Amino acid sequence: MEIAKRLGLDSTIIQSAQLLIQRQDHDLDAIFRALQNTHTRLERECEQAQHLRQEAHRLCDEAQVTRDQLRTQEQEDRQRYRKQWQQEFSKAQRHLNQMVNDLKKDKTLSNVKSIQQTIGALNQEILSHLPNNPWVSSEPLHEGDLVEIDALGTIGVLQESLEGKKQVSIRVGTQIIKTAPSAIRRATSSSGNKPLSGQQQLSGKRSHSTISTELGSPASDQETGHYQQELVIRGFRLDDAMEMTLAALDHALVTQAKYLKVIHGQGSGALKTGIRTLCQSSPYIQSFRAGDPSEGGDGVTMIELR
Repeated sequence: MEIAKRLGLDSTIIQSAQLLIQRQDHDLDAIFRALQNTHTRLERECEQAQHLRQEAHRLCDEAQVTRDQLRTQEQEDRQRYRKQWQQEFSKAQRHLNQMVNDLKKDKTLSNVKSIQQTIGALNQEILSHLPNNPWVSSEPLHEGDLVEIDALGTIGVLQESLEGKKQVSIRVGTQIIKTAPSAIRRATSSSGNKPLSGQQQLSGKRSHSTISTELGSPASDQETGHYQQELVIRGFRLDDAMEMTLAALDHALVTQAKYLKVIHGQGSGALKTGIRTLCQSSPYIQSFRAGDPSEGGDGVTMIELR
């Protein structure tokens, strides 16, 4: 500006230029302060976001630990309850065998009535230990869902809607069973797996035989007079497959079946190894072997119960 004055530039122009420069300097200062404030705010928000992320990771780890603890506790509870029921079942079976032997020795009418009364009392005692409504489900059942028939302990596929029906059809293996809607519940495989819906079962991603998770309908063994049951665990995780096998063994013991056929397939061999290790340690298994070629070969384990 001093040079402009010396050169004789009009003072009005010089004053206007000075005002313009001052205004621009003021605007630049305001922009710089705004940028500083924005930078400070973003740094603070970044620190908060990092803290929240660390907190989320911590909560996720805690939830994972809690879930693992609950899963372990659930498995331990199941094993304990199963062992208790197996002991009670063995006790009841011995009692019934004793009554049958007594009846064979003394077939008088009074003895028969006495045994009938004893069996009736045992039934009432068992029923008294059961909850009034143990199978309440928040999700309604639909056609094609996997369901379990309580009285049989058998899993099948629901063939029709429950609405307004006094009896519904359940497909178990190749057979159709009719039962009351109150006698069935949604079937589950485990910790954590949702039952296959009918659409998933009929989608064609698996064949009809490989999607079967239920105990097959009993096939008569003409030579022994006992029944053989079939369990398909091919494609399941090892933990789920072991739970299903233990449940199948429980069912076989209750129904006094002599044989159980477990179809696990070849695959990586994990299912086969797990099942046969279980067979070696179970006190309820008399013997086991790989299936014959006509039975499915090494992808099948044939179990003989005590």
